[in-house]
Amino acid sequence: EEDDIELEEIVFEGDIYLESSFEGCPNLSKLEVKGYLDIGPYNFAATPKLDVEVDGNRYVRINGNDYYVLHKGVYRSNCVNVEDGCNLIDSHAFLFSKIKMINLPSSVKIIGRSAFAESYELEYISIGEGLLLIGEASFSGCRSLEYLYLPDSLFSIGPNAFTGCDKLMQVSISKSTRFQENSFPAHTKIVYR
Repeated sequence: EEDDIELEEIVFEGDIYLESSFEGCPNLSKLEVKGYLDIGPYNFAATPKLDVEVDGNRYVRINGNDYYVLHKGVYRSNCVNVEDGCNLIDSHAFLFSKIKMINLPSSVKIIGRSAFAESYELEYISIGEGLLLIGEASFSGCRSLEYLYLPDSLFSIGPNAFTGCDKLMQVSISKSTRFQENSFPAHTKIVYR
């Protein structure tokens, strides 16, 4: 809401479910949760300064899908480690995030539409064997991404999945993976395995 734009820090003492709660709060830099955090769609869109601290090793749900624990219980600007057992990174889950690294286990089968879009600082993605689908515009605008190794299990990559990834010079991909002409920037070299 318009009144929320000035929010800078929020602390929740218990379990919480959020849906479109902080979208468009550009000054929000800290969200601390001392309990269980269940994140619905669009919560942190356009919150470029945000760090989320989850007390201890609590679980986090993205858009009601399988939970995962963030690296040391903290979603920070540098690294997110998704817990094994999560099978979906839902649409817009990390839209406009500040993360630099993401590690996805083999249990993740789908990366939803615009899941990491406009994460300008994202430099490294580790994707475990098992991923089946990268959705439309999943990583669009990830300007710092330079190289990508996609697992053999990957069946399909949606349109514009990596458009706007200006530094993406090379992608290593299985010959059997389907993708569209506009899935990658025109300058990106595709290396088939």
